[in-house]
Amino acid sequence: MNSKIQKSPSNANQSETLSYRSRFIDRVRSRSQASSKISVLILLFPLFLFADPALDNEFLRAVQEGDPKKTEILIQAGAAVDATDSRGKTALMIADHRPEVAEVLIRAGANVNAQDKDGSSVLLESLSGLLDVKVLDIDDLAVPKRLIESGAKIEYLMKIAGSDKMIPVSILNVAIRRGNLVLVKFLVDNHADVNFDKGSPEEFPLFLACGAGVSPANFSIVEYLLKNHSKPDYTSRLHERVADGKTIQSGVNNALHFLSEEPDADLRIAELLVKSGTNLNQRNAEGVTPLLQALMRRRVPLVEKLLELGADPSFADVQGNTPLEEAHKQKLDTLEALILKRIGGNKENQEKLSQ
Repeated sequence: MNSKIQKSPSNANQSETLSYRSRFIDRVRSRSQASSKISVLILLFPLFLFADPALDNEFLRAVQEGDPKKTEILIQAGAAVDATDSRGKTALMIADHRPEVAEVLIRAGANVNAQDKDGSSVLLESLSGLLDVKVLDIDDLAVPKRLIESGAKIEYLMKIAGSDKMIPVSILNVAIRRGNLVLVKFLVDNHADVNFDKGSPEEFPLFLACGAGVSPANFSIVEYLLKNHSKPDYTSRLHERVADGKTIQSGVNNALHFLSEEPDADLRIAELLVKSGTNLNQRNAEGVTPLLQALMRRRVPLVEKLLELGADPSFADVQGNTPLEEAHKQKLDTLEALILKRIGGNKENQEKLSQ
């Protein structure tokens, strides 16, 4: 009696693996110029001991094509699970939006915290294509979520190419700079440090959300960070800088100081910060308050809002410069009159300033 035997899926995989292995062994044999005894030894050693660029390239193509079955077979055939392309990107980086392939790689022991030549991590790579996408669904974040569950770090030390230097990086800060509230929420929900301080004056998450550096101010992100325990009274680190050939102390700014970096500050942020506990009259290392800083930058609506919120116009900087004098110097007559009214000034004060 004739009977047909069907191969199980596992047997099929084993057959395909053996096929890849056979082709791999054939390449080793054809390249080898050694004696037949050495050839026999080659067959006895585990195949994973041999580095084969052709096999790794075939493996990376399988990952790029999003083929989990072929990816698994090639790993079994000896491909390096952390093989890299010419840019130093690992297979797991290439699999950023291919959850089934990423799962195969993770289960095979791929390094979830690997970095490419530019210091970009696996997690950062998996999110890089989403930074400017404002509407995301759960499938878009499947791979990043799996990476974090497998130990991928949101804060890490980035390797600088060509040196031994490493700098601290927060992927949360990257999302804040791009104004992506969805990714900010995703990262915070997955235990990103909302009070991450890398030491740079402008890198505190709340400062970035208020417009520090080149980051755009974003009310919704500020609100979300504060609701999730970002420190409203945090100040930047004291440091030294050179100005006019002199070394001076700088820093100790709070979020309100950074709010004046943008020409058109969102006044809702100022109100929210003050209600949350940000010091309205914080004097930085140079004695400058948020009010005086806003005046120096001619941010008229922000100055008016800070005064409305109760900013004290009597505080001078270390040079003795006051908000009233700054308003006079900047020829901001309306603000000068408003400040005079707040401090109980009169015409005599105005005449004294004009001398």
